Amino acid sequence: MDSYSMIDPYFLMADDNFGDFELLQEALRVIPMGSDLRLVHACDGQKAWEILNTIPTGGILPRLVVMDLHLPYITGVDVVARMKGSTQLSSIPSIIISSGGVPQEDCCCADAFFEKPGTWPEYLTFARTLCDSYLSMPRGADTDIAVR
Repeated sequence: MDSYSMIDPYFLMADDNFGDFELLQEALRVIPMGSDLRLVHACDGQKAWEILNTIPTGGILPRLVVMDLHLPYITGVDVVARMKGSTQLSSIPSIIISSGGVPQEDCCCADAFFEKPGTWPEYLTFARTLCDSYLSMPRGADTDIAVR
């Protein structure tokens, strides 16, 4: 069993730009609510799906899945659609992030859409928003976060 499926809380982030992952990871470390949170990285959509699909029944699910829209092999939208079709994974909140202007209706299967942060202050704000919205809610609660 992988170590990330044994640690709670954790977020899964799928992004082929490792720099974006590192910046969000560091932003989570410096904000009080995110300091104990583990951020697990998947470098593409296929790896994200493998991570999610191999969590054992009754295993610890991520509190949130953050998907880059444009991922190699399987797009972020396609991974989220697979999650929503899975009995075990459908309750995990998911957001799509993108640095390009994307019609929000293309991301309708996700719980929210965010523009990727571009500066360190934006990463801090993004990390706070994720923690405030997804760490404070009880597991399985409906998400109601504004699309940004």
